[in-house]
Amino acid sequence: MMFAALFAPFLGRITSYEALDYDSVADAKATVVRGNARFTVLTPQLIRFEQSATTTFEDRATLAIVNRKLPVPKFTASDANGELTITTDKLTLTYTLGAQFSSATLSAKGDWGAWSFGA
Repeated sequence: MMFAALFAPFLGRITSYEALDYDSVADAKATVVRGNARFTVLTPQLIRFEQSATTTFEDRATLAIVNRKLPVPKFTASDANGELTITTDKLTLTYTLGAQFSSATLSAKGDWGAWSFGA
């Protein structure tokens, strides 16, 4: 009852944020899939990564990124010596092919420093 009294004025209203036409599915050219791992290069500084045992990946919007239909940034993806390397002009991401994400198998570095999964 208290909820209804507090929020009744807001129910049914659409905010300008909700009214915008977002597309949570990234351009296929921005996506790199290797086995059960998918990497989406959203910007030169931001790569979304996910793993799925069934290779069914999530495309719904998140609070952080509601629109993934962005211009595809310039990047390269290459496989060598059992590793995938994705390079933009701002960072280099390295993933050990076929491995579960961990600090030993997924890392990135750039002029800002270095990062490892879970660290």
